[in-house]
Amino acid sequence: MECAIAWVQILSAIVFPLVILVVFLNRKYTQKGIGVRIVQFTAAAMFIPGIVILATGNYIGGETSAALVGAFIGYLFSNISAFDDKK
Repeated sequence: MECAIAWVQILSAIVFPLVILVVFLNRKYTQKGIGVRIVQFTAAAMFIPGIVILATGNYIGGETSAALVGAFIGYLFSNISAFDDKK
């Protein structure tokens, strides 16, 4: 069981530099700036593995991790329909 948890933590830790690399390469090749959507993607792609690492390492409890993930998802999806409205 410890081996499986270690692999989950290692794979989650690999996500951090991989997300940054992919975001920078995408922005370089598309010649676009860093907008709201890319910031939301980067935050989501780095926040969730961070919670997984903390939860599997028993640094935070299950209730805390569920509350953090729920609050983060609520934050990401709040006001999402109003963002794309063209006025």
